Amino acid sequence: VQNTSADVAAVVHAIEYGELEWETKLHAALAGVHLQSATITEFDLMRGSLKMKGSLCHIASMLTDESKHTLFDDALLRLDTVEELGSRAKLVHAQYREVWPYQQRDFVHLSCWTVHSSGGVCVASRSLRDSSFLTQENSLRATLHM
Repeated sequence: VQNTSADVAAVVHAIEYGELEWETKLHAALAGVHLQSATITEFDLMRGSLKMKGSLCHIASMLTDESKHTLFDDALLRLDTVEELGSRAKLVHAQYREVWPYQQRDFVHLSCWTVHSSGGVCVASRSLRDSSFLTQENSLRATLHM
C-alpha cells in the first residue's frame, strides 16, 4: 500500500482532535516512561512520553532536523530529505550501518510532525515501498513505523 501525504494528514488530524482510542502498553512511573498504541486504517501507531532534560522545542528540533540526528544516533550513515511535503512533512531516505546482529539497512519513509493543542509534539513516520530507491549492496530494506 502506497500511503500519501493525505493519509498521513488524516492520521495527524485524528491525533490532534483526540479521535483515537489509545491502549497502554508500558508504564514505568519511576523511569518516567509511558507507551501507548492505537490503530487507524492501516497505520499502527505508538505514542510515548519520556522525561528528559531540555525544552520541548529543543527536543522536537532534534527529532525533525536531519543534520542533528547523528548527535543521538551513532548507527546513522546518511539521512536525506528526498522531497519536502509542506512545512511539516517530508519524504526521507535513511541508511544505517551494520549493528550486530543486524546487517546494514536503509529506510524510505514519510515523516511529519505537529504541535498538539496540549503543547505536546507528535512526530510520525511510516515506511513507503518506493522502487526508485535502490537498496545498497550488503544492505537490507527495513520498515519503519514510528
